[in-house]
Amino acid sequence: SFLFCNAVDDAAMGVTHVFRGEDHVANTPRQRLVLEALGAPAPRYGHLPLLVGADGAPLSKRHGSASVADLRGEGYLPDAVLNLLCRLGHTYAADGWLDAEARVAGFDAAALGRAPAHFDPAQLRHWQKEAVHRAPADALAPWVRHRVPPGQEPRFLAAVRANLVLPADAAEWAHVVYGELPCAEGEAREAIARGGADYFDAALAAHAGGADYAALVGALKARTGRKGRELFQPLRAALTHRLDGPELAALLDVMPRDTVRARFESARRLAA
Repeated sequence: SFLFCNAVDDAAMGVTHVFRGEDHVANTPRQRLVLEALGAPAPRYGHLPLLVGADGAPLSKRHGSASVADLRGEGYLPDAVLNLLCRLGHTYAADGWLDAEARVAGFDAAALGRAPAHFDPAQLRHWQKEAVHRAPADALAPWVRHRVPPGQEPRFLAAVRANLVLPADAAEWAHVVYGELPCAEGEAREAIARGGADYFDAALAAHAGGADYAALVGALKARTGRKGRELFQPLRAALTHRLDGPELAALLDVMPRDTVRARFESARRLAA
């Protein structure tokens, strides 16, 4: 009944091309016979290699697959998923980002592969990062709503966008900028200690004078004579309790002034 109904649907809708998994190869001759018996034109059939996971086993409802709803729930953007899907079992001339028009224009049935297509979560994250880079601010605003002060969403997203892949990353950086951080630990604590009390005295004095990032760094350099990592790492560690992340100038611009001062004071006590 499936073969008959499928063939009738294709004929009724005027379907001209059918692409489906290679596991349907055996169904194609039978559907052509059904259409021939009905006196209906047969579409052109193409069969795609099956999508498999890292272990080489075909993805299925019970093995390794994720539904569109699952991916949406994790925060994957539609264009990220589409940039991955259009390359599974198919080769485009361009390796980079493809918008909707380019995906359609670049499709060629002759470029369909014969080998199984491997789903690689790392590739999905790559295209997600590309999608986040290109997404308008209002598309990402729900990621930080109720996590940053009202009206600050665009500025915050501009500051951290390069470090975002999924909504969880936005929530994490929102906490770093606006939340209460526990005591610094590990390498961040060591960097603060290396800064020394004199370093943070200078930071507090510059901050009290309303210094922006460039002026703050200039004051620290003049007071300590440091440069490179020895100049910048204690500052980043004090403000974020990390040694990497978004551009520090952008973070400092969106971080509340009382938060900045409190973190400098905490670092000053730790380094004393």
